[in-house]
Amino acid sequence: MQRDLKAELEAEDGIHPEAWRPRVGEVLVGRLSRYDRAPDLYSGGLAWVAVVEPEDGAPRVAIWLGTVLLDLFKRHRPKPGERLGLKRLPDSEPVERGRKPCARYALRVDRPEELPVFEEPAGETP
Repeated sequence: MQRDLKAELEAEDGIHPEAWRPRVGEVLVGRLSRYDRAPDLYSGGLAWVAVVEPEDGAPRVAIWLGTVLLDLFKRHRPKPGERLGLKRLPDSEPVERGRKPCARYALRVDRPEELPVFEEPAGETP
């Protein structure tokens, strides 16, 4: 199925939707519209942004893919058009004294689950 590029471009205004800033326990379920790159005010470089259309009718949101979220998105590889669910979990405990806790998330993509390939570590025989 081909995308309707004309409709996408007509709807494009060049402005990212409001950022999703969830509280612990908050869940977002919707369709991934697209990925973008946008200037990152913290690093001065470009950051990945996932734009999601919530299925509850709320306005589109931009999910800024920092280190933790980027790792989840790399692992699950949601594609534009797919339905996904994202939940803000409680922060992790700091690994080292004096370090800040790390934000944690759970991501699910609405597609059949693939079974993992269980392999023995190299050089080890049961």
